[in-house]
Amino acid sequence: MPRWVGTKVRNAVGRALCIAAALARVASVAEETAGFHVEAPQRGRVGYLLRRATDALVERGSEHVGTNARLRGLLDAVLAISEDLSLSAMIERLVTAACELVGADAAALDVLAPDTGALSEVVAAGMSLERVAEIRTDPSRFGVLAVTVRTRNEEFGHLYMADKRGGGSFTEEDELLVVALASAAGVAIQNAKLFEAQGRRSMWLVASSEVRGAVLRGATEDELIALVVSEARQASRAVFTALILPGPSDDLVVAASTEPALVGSTLPSRTSIAGRVAADRQAEVLEDIDSGYPVPDLPEDIRARTGHCLIAPLGIDDEHAELGVLVVAYPRDAAALAAFDLDYVVGFAGQVGVALQLAASQLDRERIAILEERERIARDLHDLVIQRLFAAGMTLQSTSPMIDSETARSRLAAVADDLDGTIRELRQAIYQLQAPVLADDFRRDVQHVVDRAVTGSEIKVRTRYVGPAGTQISDRIRPHVLAVVGEGLSNALRHAGAATIDVAVAIEDGRVSVVVDDDGRGIDPAVTRRSGLANLATRASALGGELTIALGARGVGTRIAWSVPD
Repeated sequence: MPRWVGTKVRNAVGRALCIAAALARVASVAEETAGFHVEAPQRGRVGYLLRRATDALVERGSEHVGTNARLRGLLDAVLAISEDLSLSAMIERLVTAACELVGADAAALDVLAPDTGALSEVVAAGMSLERVAEIRTDPSRFGVLAVTVRTRNEEFGHLYMADKRGGGSFTEEDELLVVALASAAGVAIQNAKLFEAQGRRSMWLVASSEVRGAVLRGATEDELIALVVSEARQASRAVFTALILPGPSDDLVVAASTEPALVGSTLPSRTSIAGRVAADRQAEVLEDIDSGYPVPDLPEDIRARTGHCLIAPLGIDDEHAELGVLVVAYPRDAAALAAFDLDYVVGFAGQVGVALQLAASQLDRERIAILEERERIARDLHDLVIQRLFAAGMTLQSTSPMIDSETARSRLAAVADDLDGTIRELRQAIYQLQAPVLADDFRRDVQHVVDRAVTGSEIKVRTRYVGPAGTQISDRIRPHVLAVVGEGLSNALRHAGAATIDVAVAIEDGRVSVVVDDDGRGIDPAVTRRSGLANLATRASALGGELTIALGARGVGTRIAWSVPD
């Protein structure tokens, strides 16, 4: 081979080595890369195997006419796999480029999990996954060229080349070329991983910033929890996210989710995974959604798409114990993303817990301000208005004997009676201002349950109260009433397909009753698992009451009536 050809080839290879060295400097790493059959005698330079491969090809240039073409193919392959920083696209291009480089009809790359070394993903071209699994046991037995792809000091995966075109065997030059390609790919893959990690880190920072901004803007709790699940899903690219908070009784409730069908579902706080995570304050990773059911009654289409699931406690320390949990469910092929996101999900959930407490504190401050203002108004009414009215009435009564006209005295008496009636009404208003908020709080809590249940739907819910409901429902019964309202709405929304739901809370004849009446399909007799309704019956029985289920008042749907002694 003419000397100028060898010089030109070496110059071209030198440019490729500069590219690889620049990639290595960007990644701040010089890789040691070795295959199953080739070992590098020195550490620290990613270009070593590229030099060895090109040197071997140049030395054989007089014997192999295709040397220049193969070197050009190597350079093209190195450039092809580094076209952009998308890791998935880079892996696919690596498999394709390796096939073209050595004239193989089939190739595959099995990607290993960085923490365990277990098989995480297989990208194949021209061969089935079953064949890849068979080759993995002993590549040499099947005449397969196998090379390890390394990033930093760990194995990223194994590249398998099979079915040499023309029916021959892979040569040493083929192996050197693939090893050199794998070494450059290792640097490119490391850069892509760093780029992707930085992108995901930025997305979680944006999510945290949005939540903090909402708190500073004075967002309500409902606005805040809706924002949390939306930002968490966007940052994680999850199938769905859910925020599970303590319910009105001992249960946990799905307060918000990117899947509206899950909102309002209840979980036992002591036996569920979510309850355990909230109590122990230790995040858990489910490798499969079916292994733990972090949320109940997951629709089948969502379950089929869901793989790894992260469950992280809200809050940052033991003072935030049992605030709830954040659930992030990833697609079935995203195990690596779930592993990478674990720390970010835990940190984000911690900030969410603090944000929810700040929002609750802000609400408490607003309530205190309202109460203080009510106290001031009540005090002014009593000390100023009522006293003046009372003085005016006394003056009228003392003036009446001085008047001779019977008609005038009658009119003065009538005015004095009106003043007495006005004083009584003012005193009643003062009483309501000073003892306030039980009815308002209870009705607000009921409305809060209703709003959570209908989030994301267009169903109309009408709520009414009969008797002194709110002011005279005891603290012992109140959590059960809220739980019954929530479960009744959940049943009508998720299973009955109702368009309108009526909710009535009443105190009559010494009993507290809750009625949820919908115009849906009614209860499907084929469904035998009714854990929610069973829980309502248990609550009623524990309080000495009863639960009845009948046809809805409109002649369709379901009427759930829950009644207990007051």
